[in-house]
Amino acid sequence: MDDPKSTQSQQPQDETTKQGAMPEGFQPYAAPQADDAAQQPGAEQQPAAAQQPGAEQFQPYAQQPGAQTPPPGFVPPVPPVQPGGYYGQPDVYGYGQPKPSSGKAIAALVCGILAILFSWTILFGVGLGIAALILAGSAAKETGKDGKTTGGRICGIVGIAFSVLTLIAVIALGALIGAAYNESRQADHGSYSYSQEDGWQRLDDGSGSAGGGVDSSTLDATEQEVNDLAVAELDKLVAQDPAMVQELALELDDEMRDSTEYLVGGHGISLADAGIDSTALAQWMLEGMTYSIDTVYPYTNGDDADVLATITMRDVTLFSDMYYEKLSAAIGTANGLTTEQVTSAVNAAVTGAMAEAADYTDVSYYLEFENKGGTWTPDEHWYDDLVEHTFDY
Repeated sequence: MDDPKSTQSQQPQDETTKQGAMPEGFQPYAAPQADDAAQQPGAEQQPAAAQQPGAEQFQPYAQQPGAQTPPPGFVPPVPPVQPGGYYGQPDVYGYGQPKPSSGKAIAALVCGILAILFSWTILFGVGLGIAALILAGSAAKETGKDGKTTGGRICGIVGIAFSVLTLIAVIALGALIGAAYNESRQADHGSYSYSQEDGWQRLDDGSGSAGGGVDSSTLDATEQEVNDLAVAELDKLVAQDPAMVQELALELDDEMRDSTEYLVGGHGISLADAGIDSTALAQWMLEGMTYSIDTVYPYTNGDDADVLATITMRDVTLFSDMYYEKLSAAIGTANGLTTEQVTSAVNAAVTGAMAEAADYTDVSYYLEFENKGGTWTPDEHWYDDLVEHTFDY
């Protein structure tokens, strides 16, 4: 049986252990003394404070020899908090995290990419490229440069460059197509030259026969049809077809009315008012006229064709100059002229110019034809231009 005394002697020890007492032989950590004087011979040893059962003795952590003990009530300084973060933190976005891009930077990148994709349209490519540069510059000022602003700027420049290259390519291609077209036209219809005296001349088969069309061996079926129609129209004019002569007479009369409005208070006079037969004047202008056809050219649309002819006729320009010279000499700068005075001056000026302007000249003239329902017809009153502006002061 166990000894009751031994049991009683062990109980206090067990309770002490339960209360946190240190094991036997345990030495608590002693901080180094700040003053070496305690280790000198003869120095009095201070008795250690009695350790309470279960209490742990606190020692300052990492106290170095020679360190001074802060005075009672000392509060260590708190490091300043930098704007936007905690102690020393660079910004609110955390260590090494990039700043978010602005909407303008994203828009600049999108516009730059679209500028490259649409550079073939030229205008859209240049416009989008300029927009990318503007947006990238604005975004860089607001949030700083990043990958999107740099990419938008580069893509915008590339888009503009591609658009310029596309424009150059289009111009060069147009020049090549034009040269090829001219070469093909010359191959099909011959080569032509022009001079003030001779008008248009066909180099490979001559200038056509006087009073007729070009060599039929050089024309296809359509060209031959248009050529024959042009010959018929010009032959009628040379023969002074009554309908054509009457049309020319009406044109001359209208020109005379327009040119004399300022002389008689806003209402002009006609050739008949001045005692001039407008039909006789038209016949005089057509007298001795000849022609030659130089070119027959149907357009590729199949509905239109042009015929270039050289017409030899009275020098209408010379007649007009002489008429105004004589009229100015007759009326001078006089004001308040009566209608009789004006008509007399006009009559003298016209008859005098007819007598003196006897020269002939060559006129290069285009006749225009249109295909209507498979039939080629000339433009109505195509010959009016031959005497247009005769009296246009």
